[in-house]
Amino acid sequence: MRKSTKFIIILILIPFIFKGEDLSYAYDKLFAYKASISAQIQSKLEELAVTPGIRIGGERFHNIEYVTNLYRRNNYQPFWTKWDYTEDAIAGFLSSYDDGLIPLDYHLEAILVIRNQLVQNSLVTDDKIRKAAGLELLITDGIIFYANHLLYGKIDPVTLEPTWNFGYAPIPDMVPATLHEYLQKRELMTMLHNFRPEAFFYDTLLSTLSRYRKIESQGGWNVVPTGGKIEVGNNDSRIPLIRNRLRLTGHLTSEEDSLSTLYDKVLEEDIRIFQATHGLDPDGVIGTGTFRELNIPVKQRIASIRVNIERVRWVALELPRSYLIVNIVGFWLVFVNGEMVIHEANVVVGRAYTKTPVFRDKIHYIEFNPTWTVPRSILKRDVIPKLKKDPEYLYKNSMVLLDSKGNEVPSSVLDIPNLTINKFPYIVRQQPGPGNALGVVKFMFPNKYDVYLHDTPSKNLFKSPSRAYSSGCVRVERPLDLAEILLAGTSWDRAEIDMALKTNQTTRVLLNDPLDILILYWTSGVDRNHRPFFAPDIYNRDQYVLKELDRLLR
Repeated sequence: MRKSTKFIIILILIPFIFKGEDLSYAYDKLFAYKASISAQIQSKLEELAVTPGIRIGGERFHNIEYVTNLYRRNNYQPFWTKWDYTEDAIAGFLSSYDDGLIPLDYHLEAILVIRNQLVQNSLVTDDKIRKAAGLELLITDGIIFYANHLLYGKIDPVTLEPTWNFGYAPIPDMVPATLHEYLQKRELMTMLHNFRPEAFFYDTLLSTLSRYRKIESQGGWNVVPTGGKIEVGNNDSRIPLIRNRLRLTGHLTSEEDSLSTLYDKVLEEDIRIFQATHGLDPDGVIGTGTFRELNIPVKQRIASIRVNIERVRWVALELPRSYLIVNIVGFWLVFVNGEMVIHEANVVVGRAYTKTPVFRDKIHYIEFNPTWTVPRSILKRDVIPKLKKDPEYLYKNSMVLLDSKGNEVPSSVLDIPNLTINKFPYIVRQQPGPGNALGVVKFMFPNKYDVYLHDTPSKNLFKSPSRAYSSGCVRVERPLDLAEILLAGTSWDRAEIDMALKTNQTTRVLLNDPLDILILYWTSGVDRNHRPFFAPDIYNRDQYVLKELDRLLR
């Protein structure tokens, strides 16, 4: 147990070891002096406005302007005037642990200390009046801070993802009467949890976090000895250990024959699902990759879930009804309408040195039989070296040279032996056709990264479980199926699309309504069957999110 957690428990228990005083009575008696406490609240808020760095109970205040406006509208009267209200707030702060957050971020330690000091006896003093005002402000600031984290996340994603452009809005205004109503009805927890994202996968992630934490509290799972591979029909002494490991995380279909060493068909199907939800080829063979994923410690899984719960909070507040998600590390995309996944497909994304950026945009149009303008980075890295080896490279790959005005020029103008990117003032464009790097269709959301979705002639790459092979764009499996779905409601049905492809001419088709596309980086989450999944951290980003998530904001 973490030292800070032990400290919280001790502080919670402190009031109950005092004898001869009724805690509720002492607290309520103090708040009978509301006028004095109100004056202290106003004085402290005015002081904070002038000197924001002032601490209350050793804690840094987070929402000075918001809290000041809330109290001004409440005539600086206190909200937390009853013992039960304060206890509800403490319970609310503790529940932030269920969201993968840290209760101490919300002034919990200072709140518990001051609360305990106020109820040690029923004598009302000026010092207690001042402390009661401080307690009042800490609780309110903590509530607003927690609500803000549920709505938008604890971390500012821009600090970790320079390409982040999802936008941000301030926390919705809170009306004093509304807060009073929740307190009087003893529904503060309900109010707080209403700030949680409404996306269906958020609740599933929370339940997964709870399940894995329970597994951790019971000692985690045993390591399955590695070596060799196990195929269906084999007898292996490790099979009971594997069955138990799958049982713990809900991947085991049947608990019959739990001690059997036979790798049977039922267990094979469970292994296939486990492999599919852990970034592996679901071939049913228990080999190196499967052993690795089975043996990743539960603590590491919990960290991954917490990191991605935070990532969900970054985007979930303002999701439209219909949108496309590309999960870079999951190597898939899904088209979502409401809470229904309408379409899913495998994708190929950027290599570690040509990373696909994380950002949000809108798909405006689709191009059939697209041309491909080769980026300068690929000219330097790929085209020019190949051109030096084979002067016919451009011709063989249906590529043409264009000058700065878009006029075609013959490749004979090139001084190939001495060619460098600095001596290459031309544009290289690949014509439509079966060998085009973009395939037969691309989905356009014009952006400064020149990243888009497109087809590819290299279909074999979709069979690989790890698919980080591109120069940054996203290659889509079965792209014509996606095009047909996105163009539903227009005259462009599959027959019309097929006719356009046969012309070998570039055709641009506008969507009726631009569609939101979210290119995200989620190393764990929920698949279309509402099953938790885990994906490899191919760009090594989780550690930075986890570090910030665990950093105390005090």
